[in-house]
Amino acid sequence: MRSPSDALVQVNFSLYPGDVKRLESLVGELRKKGVAVRRGTVLRGLIELTSATDMFAAAMLQHIDYKSKAGPRESDYQSSFAAVDLPQRLIDKLEGVIEVLAAKEVAANRSSIVRAMLRSAPAGAQLALAFRQYLVDHPRKPRSDRTHRK
Repeated sequence: MRSPSDALVQVNFSLYPGDVKRLESLVGELRKKGVAVRRGTVLRGLIELTSATDMFAAAMLQHIDYKSKAGPRESDYQSSFAAVDLPQRLIDKLEGVIEVLAAKEVAANRSSIVRAMLRSAPAGAQLALAFRQYLVDHPRKPRSDRTHRK
């Protein structure tokens, strides 16, 4: 029986076109290396595998980059939303990073932190190795039968 802390909560992340490309690129790289993942698995894995300190650092670098730009922060509109089922502890992890950033007067939300992680994620063999272990520790759950949903 699962404890209440293991209950999954669906969280939506807004992504820009470049972030969607990066996510698809990571999925493709992992699949080429024999790691069976989907987009949600990659996002959940990045949140799990990235320390709060590294999340903070990626978000700060993104903030500094945005601050140095004249005009809008992004050249495109948000084009996609990724819905990911997360355990409450990972939501709390993201919220903790948001609180630390807010203490430094940096505005952030869950989506901005996930976008920063996507942009700074390692590639290739290092990522594949981490995700192979992640899938051993956190096996993928099969998708529900969507034909019965209305």
